[in-house]
Amino acid sequence: MRVEANELRRRRWWAPLALLAVSGLLSLAVLEIGARVLRLSNVGTPYVREDPDTIYSHIPGKRGRMESPGEFAVRFAINSKGLRSPEIDYPRTGRERVLAIGDSFTFGIGADDDETWPALLDAALGAGSPSEFETLNAGVRGWGLAEYWIWLEKEGVRYRPDWIVLGIHASDWTSPFRGLVSLGEAGDLEKHRREAAGIDRLKEASAKIPLYETLMNWSVFANYLKGVLARQLRGGTTQGLEAGDDEPPQARFERAWPINRALLLAIERQTAELGAKLALVFIPTYQHIVGEAGHEGVEQRFRDALAQHADARELAFVDMTSHFRAAAAQPAATIGDFYHPDDGHCTPLGYAEIARSAAEIIRDDARSRERHGG
Repeated sequence: MRVEANELRRRRWWAPLALLAVSGLLSLAVLEIGARVLRLSNVGTPYVREDPDTIYSHIPGKRGRMESPGEFAVRFAINSKGLRSPEIDYPRTGRERVLAIGDSFTFGIGADDDETWPALLDAALGAGSPSEFETLNAGVRGWGLAEYWIWLEKEGVRYRPDWIVLGIHASDWTSPFRGLVSLGEAGDLEKHRREAAGIDRLKEASAKIPLYETLMNWSVFANYLKGVLARQLRGGTTQGLEAGDDEPPQARFERAWPINRALLLAIERQTAELGAKLALVFIPTYQHIVGEAGHEGVEQRFRDALAQHADARELAFVDMTSHFRAAAAQPAATIGDFYHPDDGHCTPLGYAEIARSAAEIIRDDARSRERHGG
């Protein structure tokens, strides 16, 4: 009788726990299904680490996957130097070297390694003959003009490129508000290293979560929660521009443009010191292409400011807005062929359009040199 009583007590103790565990799992399953239906977040392997100069940078040698549920699931590989490119040494190989610098559109979210625009540019420049070019993909998600300049000065110069192609996304004008650079009294750019902040706390917390990388790889809900926390705890500096909550975007742009212009001039000077050539490629948002309300004002101003700057400085410049609109206007084509509407990044076809335009800049220059015997 005593054994039966003990067994009964054990069952009474375990039953509520089992019910609680099952209820918890069912609740998480419902949240995950809801997050996927609403497409609250992408999922994928974490591939960045903290960096005091640029807030974060790629983890060298990292491989993994990226997925936007219902739109794409792709693989990526980062080489030992932090580039989404095959392994390459700093010393030149005798071929002309193209260094593509940009944000997630240059990194190539939504595409496999060989479908990013730098990879397709490499293929286009070598089409039909043994390639005389090699193209390196230095795109990092979330970077802007400040990070491009900082990375180029610290690391990019070591590759001694012949061409630097900046893939400038429509959102890059906000870069000065991360505080990595500011203008001094004499108008010179001043760098500010990242102050240890929320990103460190987020990293410490994630290290304690069992199966963290598995969750990031497959759970939309877990990625959504991480995104919410990251926005609350985002690291930066207190040295740069501050954006007021109620400040109109046009006013923010006015304050940011002098710094962005100084960054473009600094990148141009660095390019000239390398004996290289600089090209700017403007990449619009999906919303701007389709004329969605609220995406005309600042994006249009940034695009126009870049075009005017390039014209004044005699730099090669391509505005992909007209290219994408023309491509989407072809029979049986839609803008959905070139952009993932929910995620917002380009499809492989969209990246191919960017590569085609960038290749034309470099080919035009090569033809001009041939005509002039240079």
